[in-house]
Formats: sequence, C-alpha cells, structure tokens
Amino acid sequence: GDFASPHIKFKDLYAPIEWVYEDHVAAPAGGINSTAADMQKWLSFLLSGKDNTGNQLLPVEALQAAYIPHTPDRGRFADAEMSQAMGEHGALLKDPAYSLGWYSHHYLGQRLIYHTGSIDGFRTLTGLLPELGTGIVILANADNAFLPRMLFQTFIDHTLGIEDQNWSEQFLAHQNNINAGKTLQDFPAKEQLNDAATKLQHLIGNYHDETGFGGCEIALKNKQIILQVGALKFALLPIGPNEFEAHKLWPYSTGPQFNARTLQDEHQKTIGFETSQQAKFMRCDGTNETKRNTSRQQQHQ
Repeated sequence: GDFASPHIKFKDLYAPIEWVYEDHVAAPAGGINSTAADMQKWLSFLLSGKDNTGNQLLPVEALQAAYIPHTPDRGRFADAEMSQAMGEHGALLKDPAYSLGWYSHHYLGQRLIYHTGSIDGFRTLTGLLPELGTGIVILANADNAFLPRMLFQTFIDHTLGIEDQNWSEQFLAHQNNINAGKTLQDFPAKEQLNDAATKLQHLIGNYHDETGFGGCEIALKNKQIILQVGALKFALLPIGPNEFEAHKLWPYSTGPQFNARTLQDEHQKTIGFETSQQAKFMRCDGTNETKRNTSRQQQHQ
C-alpha cells in the first residue's frame, strides 16, 4: 500500500502492469526499491563522499574522477536526446560526453552530470550540478522516456535563475516524434504461435553469439518455438521466408522486441541468425564450429 505501481501506455492512457525485475546477463537492466529519503542520502554522498552521519566514505577526488569526460557523445550511437529535445535551445548544450558511468555536458557554462534508468513501467534520472553542490533524483512510475529529462532541465533552469522555457511541450513533442516509450499490446493468437512451430522447425538448436550476449537455445515447448537467452524467453513468429520476430514471454505484451533474419549455408541449411540489434548467433554443432575456427585462423594469418 505504500509503493508506486509501474504503468505503460494503453490506448492513450496509462495502465498498471505487473512489476517484473530483470536480473539476468542478457539485458543489463535492473532496479532497487527505494524512497525519497534514501535518494536524498545518495545525492549527498555523490556530492560529498560522506554518509548521513558525516563520515567520509570516499575521497571527494575519487568521486570527481568518475565525472571526468572520457568519450565524446557523438556518432552512430550518441545519446543526444537532451539536445534534440531542447530544439532551438539545444545550441546552449556543449561538450556532451560520457564519463565513468555518467553522462556530462555544459549548459550556459554550468557542468552537469547525470544518468537515466528504466525498467518496464518506470523511468528515473539522477542529475548533479557538482560546482553548485546540488542535485536531483526523479522517479516516475510510467514509461514516459522524456519526463525525467524534462524535469531535470526545468530544475537546472530554476537553479540557475532562468525563466521557464516551456520544456514540457518541447520534450513531449520530441518523445512523440521518435515514438519513445512502450505500448501495451495483445499477445499473438495461439493459431499464429502454433503455425510458427511448423514454419520455424529449422531453427531448433543451440547457438552461440559472436557479439557478446552468450549462448541461447531455440526449442519446441508447448507447441511453440521458444528462444531463450539467459532468463529471457521469446516466442518466435515468421514474418517472411527468412525472417522472424521475437515476442517476449512476459505477464504483458508490448509487441515484438526485435526482428531477426536466418543465416544459411550454400546448401540452404540454417546455420544461424542475426537480430535487428546486430547480434549474430551461430549454431553450436561440430560442423559450424569447425567453420568458425577455420575462418578465424584464416583471418589471423
């Protein structure tokens, strides 16, 4: 009775969903149960290195080292949502970069340190203005990606004494433009799932990912073709001759999580698949393992 329930959009309204904690290696997302009082102590520590009784737990210099920019935030995978959402005011944002676990940039000469977080139905942001010794934690129990970012920017302007720039409208418009946030959907019909069991039989087997996730298994379970990576399970549906989509087996559905295309050898035998997230999985049988080792040796030579 004293905690917030997660919500996801459903037909232009927000509907409560079951709270699911993702604690597995295949999806680096998690969460903690916390309170406003806990977050106040956390902010105080991030700014001073002290606990709530004044004991110095970590030297301030060590904290500041974590805030030093290391990687410019640009290129294909740049997290440019703040500057893009700020529209014409985005020119005021300078030097976007990534530090040790923190994003940073300058706004009107003021250095900002922050990072967002999310699991289904929750969004959050922790932000610091270290030179001013202040910060903010924003906790939202809805899958609204830009609400915490908008509130952070509003907090910054308020702290710096800048008049209201109507950030709410600009950030919401940007969120709608890029379709950020999940939407509750119906699960695929059982007829579709059963049909997939016939059309995707050729995928059944064990695979190894060459891009960092690890191993996975595709098997026939309860008349469905199921892909399992770590603790995550997906029901697979064909969407083309050599393509399929993966629906996460969850207490609720938000539609397909990713698409994939099958990889075939010269004999049209399925030897692997590549996802829309650019993860590449290859079969773990002796033939393909030999091919991979031979290919690696040739590359090395």
